[in-house]
Amino acid sequence: MARFTDENKWRDVWFRKLSPGLKLIFLYLCDNCDLAGFLEYDIDRIVFETGVKDISTIEGALKGLGRSILVKGEYLWIKNFIKHQKNYPLNKNNPAHRGIIRLISERKEFHEEVGALYGPLKGLLSPIGIGKGIGKGNSKKQYSKETIEDAEKLYLVYPRHENKKTAVESICKALDKVSFDVLFEKVSIYAECMKNAEKQFIPHPSTWFNQERWDDDIKDWQVTSAEQKISGADAIKMAYEQTEEAI
Repeated sequence: MARFTDENKWRDVWFRKLSPGLKLIFLYLCDNCDLAGFLEYDIDRIVFETGVKDISTIEGALKGLGRSILVKGEYLWIKNFIKHQKNYPLNKNNPAHRGIIRLISERKEFHEEVGALYGPLKGLLSPIGIGKGIGKGNSKKQYSKETIEDAEKLYLVYPRHENKKTAVESICKALDKVSFDVLFEKVSIYAECMKNAEKQFIPHPSTWFNQERWDDDIKDWQVTSAEQKISGADAIKMAYEQTEEAI
């Protein structure tokens, strides 16, 4: 996912005074959040991907970054990310901004803080809607029964099962971008690659699909053994068999 980086941050007094560890965490979050600055608060994944092994260090870093980062429930928000990406002010008539507006509408627990920083949200979020659940609410996109069933099949194949409702919502959105067959192939291969990995090193399914990780290089998934080789066709066949048994 392409994004801008603010080279001026290295001359910002606040950023310059951060310890190397805090700088690493902040840059990691900026590289992995969505276009609105939100990121699932998956501390196990942060530990694995940054190499910072002490969870208390991560938690302390997020507190130390309190000026720029807000944590609420299962998500965190980088407050000025939208501005740094040159997407402010938001315009509901700008196609490039509609995705950002949708992401904000879904994270209603942050609406007060987003409104305080970027101005009143009334009228901005209304075209997208903030209905609850899949296909519920007056204006949130309604997915067909077939799409939801396909999403649930993909959820079963994915190698980590967490927060099913949120995961299925994310998969439904992914199916707007990529066909079921393509996603099934990629998820099957990913599951095969991660079959011997510890659960804490596998991203939550909503994170994986929201970040379009199906486009990753397959070599990056082969974490259990440098010599491990898999057959994409065999992985798909096994996934189909397991899904049919589960259903």
